[in-house]
Amino acid sequence: MKILAEEILPKMNQFAAYGGFPVRYPHWRFGMDYERLSKSYEYGLSKIYEMVINNDPCYAYLMEGNRTVDQKLVMAHVYGHCDFFKNNKWFAPTDRKMMDTMANHATRIRRYIDRYGLDEVEKFID
Repeated sequence: MKILAEEILPKMNQFAAYGGFPVRYPHWRFGMDYERLSKSYEYGLSKIYEMVINNDPCYAYLMEGNRTVDQKLVMAHVYGHCDFFKNNKWFAPTDRKMMDTMANHATRIRRYIDRYGLDEVEKFID
């Protein structure tokens, strides 16, 4: 089992708003998700300790503000996610190159925006 990156991020909400993928297409919904996640964290209603992307190799993102003991538990939890993604038979048919796939989708939608305009593309997506 390979884990490509265990990055420590100061603000998981910003990353989580994009579904954990660093390259996404521009859309107002991501900003709305960020606001919702930020307020939820600010009011103490939720906290994202980690995000794991089902990719080969897996990508793992950890919250910078985790205490050391929590961070160690989170790392063990991340390995559980990665093992599940790799070995669960129901996950076998999933796309294991989601980072590339999402980046390709973003490129395609940006081209549509260039060709048809942001308003038309947003109407279609919405």
